[in-house]
Amino acid sequence: MELAELNRAESYDPTVKASAFNGFLNLEGALDRDDIAFLISRCKSNFQQANAIPSYLLIDHLGSECFKKIQQLVQDAVGEDVFYLNDFYIYTDENAQAHWHVDTELFTFERAYNAWILLSPDMAESPLAILKGKNDSNDNYFHAVKVADGECKFGNYKNGCSTVETLDHVESNKVAAPNVAVGDVLLLDPRKFHKTNIKAPKHAIAIKFVAKGARGFRSCMQVPSMLWPETKVFNTILKHADNWDNVIAYIRSALTQPKEREALSGGFFPERLSLYREKVAEL
Repeated sequence: MELAELNRAESYDPTVKASAFNGFLNLEGALDRDDIAFLISRCKSNFQQANAIPSYLLIDHLGSECFKKIQQLVQDAVGEDVFYLNDFYIYTDENAQAHWHVDTELFTFERAYNAWILLSPDMAESPLAILKGKNDSNDNYFHAVKVADGECKFGNYKNGCSTVETLDHVESNKVAAPNVAVGDVLLLDPRKFHKTNIKAPKHAIAIKFVAKGARGFRSCMQVPSMLWPETKVFNTILKHADNWDNVIAYIRSALTQPKEREALSGGFFPERLSLYREKVAEL
């Protein structure tokens, strides 16, 4: 079952398991205007802080009705328990976009789901895309990609090998997300290479949920912390936490420490903080 083919909330099967989650699933009209207003207010409040980072806007609001609704929607859609790990605000236009990438948290955590929620404008035409044919198993687990001179070089951190494909070939094998309206919740598999489309400026917030694999939360795809410092923070947290409430408590504590805070925010475009402050004010 290719979830990329499903683009209406009434057509999704809540019994779909994670093993079948292979692309996009758009839950249409899942959130109301009050929910969107709450998420926008969290973005505005976050970027008013002197030490703001573009992430963890909701970590102190996991008991809110809005967050609990989103978490339940995700659980019903994928058919298993999911746990909040982080979130981030993102603004994209022709000058600011995320190119093909895989989320770095998957070096620590075995499985995850991203809930991508449009904040503005009212509709976004296919705001994301995923790449088919990569990361279908741990033996074929690419993470890095460098794009230059019309070619994409994919790096496999499991065996140190790489593969080169033309950019035209890569683009021809992408799966476009359905159109997304304010109030929809677009689910995607962050293990797949994905990127933002930039047909029109848009504001969004994305929430990452993790789920247990066969060996628990921890992924077998660990990398040295010198490559991805946040993996060290997350692995330290998992080593000491005996339940998920403690994981969240440890993350909150880590966010008060400059070095750990920098590591945990590194993947969320902190260099765009000034741009994000400017754009959030438009919401």
